[in-house]
Amino acid sequence: MFAQIILAILAGVISGTFTGLTPGIHVNLIATILISLNLNIDSNLKSAFILSLAITHTFLDSIPSIFLGAPDDSTFLTALPGHKMLLEGNGKKAVELTIIGSFFSLITAIILAPILIPSFKFLNEILKGKIVYILIILIGFIIFKDSNRFKSLTIFIASGILGLIVLKIPIQNTLLPLLSGFFGISGLILSLNDKTNIPKQNEIDAKIELKPSIIATIVAAVAAFLPGFGSSHSAIFGQYFIKESNNEKFLILTGGINTANMAISIITLYTINKARNGAVLAITKFIPNLEMTNFLLLLIAALITGSIAVFLGFLLTNIFAKIIVKVNYKKLVISIIALITILVLIFTGFVGIIILISSTTLGLTTITKNISRNNMLGCLIIPTISYLL
Repeated sequence: MFAQIILAILAGVISGTFTGLTPGIHVNLIATILISLNLNIDSNLKSAFILSLAITHTFLDSIPSIFLGAPDDSTFLTALPGHKMLLEGNGKKAVELTIIGSFFSLITAIILAPILIPSFKFLNEILKGKIVYILIILIGFIIFKDSNRFKSLTIFIASGILGLIVLKIPIQNTLLPLLSGFFGISGLILSLNDKTNIPKQNEIDAKIELKPSIIATIVAAVAAFLPGFGSSHSAIFGQYFIKESNNEKFLILTGGINTANMAISIITLYTINKARNGAVLAITKFIPNLEMTNFLLLLIAALITGSIAVFLGFLLTNIFAKIIVKVNYKKLVISIIALITILVLIFTGFVGIIILISSTTLGLTTITKNISRNNMLGCLIIPTISYLL
């Protein structure tokens, strides 16, 4: 059985490498395919595969975000300081910082599991029925702290309305065109106007800093109780707790939050039986009631996966850093836009193309009006609040 678990983890790492490096391909897509195949495989093996896939994805998704300028909803905040460092010749260091954040936040989450388990049970009882109001207060804080409050609120509401409409459309994978337009294609289109020359990347290695990773884990634990409160919002709050915050510490924080979210989702599932994301929801299809044995197995799978993914991430970062300077940036951007469009057409049809055009238009408006892009996550938060109310 142990050998089979290792094989399932390795298969997850390979699949997570594919999803992490390919813009527009989400973990949820692979999870949905696995569920639909209904394979006669042990549930623990399928669960270990899904978790390994998801965790590997969080280690590697900063590579296309920073090097290719193709972020998703969880990495677009990473793309902004990361792209700046790329143009300064420090793209390799930027990606390594997110990988360091991922690894140490994962370790922190596993170490804190004995504390988080009783804490989650206690908080779940106290916060029952109050989650939606806490979510509204936190989102209000983020919007009204912005200097462009009215514009931010307008974009938040507009994206929320689009999210309400799109999520009611009876097709699968509607988030693919919605989020790809908001956080991918819109930024890529605008980058076509830039005469960007990517300089040779420096061989400076990132330094390990533990504090941002620990903060990332704590913030992710708090966010576990707030549906629709994603990695980007967690990062915005997390940076307030980093003294003398800078781009490097922020990259560790954002990388750490993405991975910590995934690890803590398993703890949330075990303690209060709530699936925090699509990958964990898929695990509930294989193991409806997570027992202690299953839980420990998944934590071990997460630890093994992280240990592999950290070295894999550094290796792939070095490869990308050497290749990116040889690539025609404009042709690369056009190729990515074409790839995302084709994927949307394949998985969501012509309805998805309409969604993609709509979200891209709103994304372009947001960027050109110099409005923070995290406001477009209203597409997820407003439907969540609507459902909870």
